[in-house]
Amino acid sequence: MKRFFAVACLLTTGLVAADRIPLVLEGSIPTYPQLAISAHISGKVRVGITVSGGVVSDVRVLHSDNRLLTGSTLDAVRSWKFASSTNTDLESEFVYELGKPAGVVPQNPIIELRLPEYAHLTANPLVPIPEH
Repeated sequence: MKRFFAVACLLTTGLVAADRIPLVLEGSIPTYPQLAISAHISGKVRVGITVSGGVVSDVRVLHSDNRLLTGSTLDAVRSWKFASSTNTDLESEFVYELGKPAGVVPQNPIIELRLPEYAHLTANPLVPIPEH
């Protein structure tokens, strides 16, 4: 999985105010499971996350529309890193959506990240080549 980095402008002191959402400093980009794309499965996964000392210490699945989508969500969340003084509980929702068929050439999914609250992945399934 690719890694991403966020600028920690808002957390210069490393302290998280009660009204401020902690900033994800590093983590893996979530992927849309290929098996779910092939099976035309879309849906949402909501997870509860415990952050201790800036690392994700626990992730709980609160709701999943389909188990095929859960693994990718858990893998991404477990990779998140926050400021080392971050200790909090939060929730995050991952939305997996299928767009219009892409044709016969694969395309990368479109990924919108508003971490740690939300991730939206849109994948375009392939159109099967007709057999003659």
